[in-house]
This record gives sequence, C-alpha cells and structure tokens, in this order.
Amino acid sequence: MSQQKMTAERFARVRDVFNTAARLLGSERDVYLLDACVGDPALEDEVRELLALGDLDDKAVNAIITDVAQE
Repeated sequence: MSQQKMTAERFARVRDVFNTAARLLGSERDVYLLDACVGDPALEDEVRELLALGDLDDKAVNAIITDVAQE
C-alpha cells in the first residue's frame, strides 16, 4: 500500500471510495475509480489493492487500513 500518512480524513476517503467501488463490477468500477480518484493516484492504488484482496466485510477492511495507518 501507499506510504502516505493515513489521517482520519484519508481513512474515511479510502473507506468511502472502497465501499462504493466494491458494489460495482468491471468497467463501471474502473470508470468510478478514475472519477473518484482524479488527481490522487495513490488513492486509486490503495483502493485497488483492497479490492484485490477479495470480498471482505467492512470490519476486515477497516482492520487492514488501521494496521497500515499505525505503521
């Protein structure tokens, strides 16, 4: 994942983008991520990495992001 500092605002942004993207499939997901992450390629990378982990519930995603934030 990105080495950018995970602030509370950043955490919320990653979570929100992930939650929306997780409900989309294929090209709809790609279009959404390009739009939601415009100007922030690190955000797109973080969300895509989380999505690649598979179907995780919100608790698991929050735990992963929290672990990264504490590094």
